[in-house]
Amino acid sequence: MGAHIRAFEIADATSVSSLISTTLRISNVKDYPEDFLSKVEASLTPPSLRELAKERVIRVAVEGNSIVGTASLGGDQVHAVFVHPARQGRGIGRRLMEAVESEARARGKRALILYASVSAVSFYEANGWRTVREHRDGDARLVVMTKPFSEQRTHPGNRAGSADATV
Repeated sequence: MGAHIRAFEIADATSVSSLISTTLRISNVKDYPEDFLSKVEASLTPPSLRELAKERVIRVAVEGNSIVGTASLGGDQVHAVFVHPARQGRGIGRRLMEAVESEARARGKRALILYASVSAVSFYEANGWRTVREHRDGDARLVVMTKPFSEQRTHPGNRAGSADATV
């Protein structure tokens, strides 16, 4: 059975924090200096995730009893998108992004923004995001990306792409 996407629960905080640390230390270690990775880890501990859950919509991907991915939405910004390195390339990240984008649309957002890791830019581009600019956090290079939503939703019978895009 594949991963299913569900809402974050407070009891998930330790597993999500561990997933983030594992992904940073395997998937992102070649892109970023140690001090940056440590700063990100320190900002996404179990207690901080429990606090963030009060102001963000957090989704998790679950396979069996294991959390294998996470993504969150705060206002018009996507945060903390991580998929376990052993599960990358299986559509989990795409499904997490679809879940947070759907939530953003339901909340009336017209576009989203995120700060992508260098190694994730091609993933986001393949899913309709575009690069806005580069951002530096000390020695760490991030890529600011955006995804505008169409003014109106496409309904069955409408041609895809018939709605005007807005920024």
